[in-house]
Amino acid sequence: MALSPRTEPMYVAFVILYWFITGLTYAAFSAVVLEAMGLGAAATKYNLFASLSNTPIAYMTLVDGWAHTQGGAGLMLQAEAAICLTGILVFMAAAAMANKASRIS
Repeated sequence: MALSPRTEPMYVAFVILYWFITGLTYAAFSAVVLEAMGLGAAATKYNLFASLSNTPIAYMTLVDGWAHTQGGAGLMLQAEAAICLTGILVFMAAAAMANKASRIS
């Protein structure tokens, strides 16, 4: 999105794509939480996890605001992309370590 033209059709297309991906991430989050929390006190545990999931959302709002103030929309979108790519790399490393640990035991 940072590299595309800033036109209304591109905005609409990227917003639709963004919300589709957001729906997938919320579904994945819910699946992980429902699997991990067990049976007892399910409503309390789920809401605790859900409230904790708002922390990165709040931090991203601060980061995006700072990046926009420093360099406009382009820098904000680039900062968002850099953080997403960093997150992907962290999760790939964690998955590789978990896979390695499961092969050892």
